[in-house]
Amino acid sequence: MSFRIYVWRKGNSWAKVIDKEVVAVGVLPEAIKGLPTITAFNFLVTKNSFVKQGSRIASVMYKKTVIFIESPLSGTVIELNEKLLKDPLPIKADPLNEGWLIRLKPEKLLEELKILEERI
Repeated sequence: MSFRIYVWRKGNSWAKVIDKEVVAVGVLPEAIKGLPTITAFNFLVTKNSFVKQGSRIASVMYKKTVIFIESPLSGTVIELNEKLLKDPLPIKADPLNEGWLIRLKPEKLLEELKILEERI
């Protein structure tokens, strides 16, 4: 099944609309392409927390370089990809699939998608 990807460049993130109730969020590949690898990853949100579009949801690190990831959409966090805490490499190796960070139940999906860039 193919899903549309929407990009929030300012926040180094993407949104993949699974259905009207679930949106996967991850790191833009171009935001981390300069990092040789990822040495640490942290969530800055918890399950069931509410995030606004543009709020920080995670950080990706390589040595002293830290890249903050912002949520491209507002909504309630329904799932964290906790496997990334043990092994953050999928964030770099497969950022649009296995490297997803969180899943949201969006609050203003159609309204906020209009300000994102669509990538097919």
